Amino acid sequence: MALHIISSEKQEALSNAMQAYSEKDDIIFIQNGCYQLTRAPKNSYFLSSSIQQRGLMDQFKQSANFKLASSEDFLKLTETHQQVLTWF
Repeated sequence: MALHIISSEKQEALSNAMQAYSEKDDIIFIQNGCYQLTRAPKNSYFLSSSIQQRGLMDQFKQSANFKLASSEDFLKLTETHQQVLTWF
């Protein structure tokens, strides 16, 4: 079970993560990775502070397929996954 952290707006970062992704994994978008909101797979997490700082909250709220994560939630995700991979 892995946590994939997408921190880049580059489509290549998400493509590479999806090649390594399995159904038991989770994905969280942070920093500029939040700009990939329209390409993100269902049930992805988005770091709340990153969404707010980039003015994407209205766009985020229009999709019921994603989960908003606090900094504390993000920390818990890193603690509960066996492997943590960051994609730039």
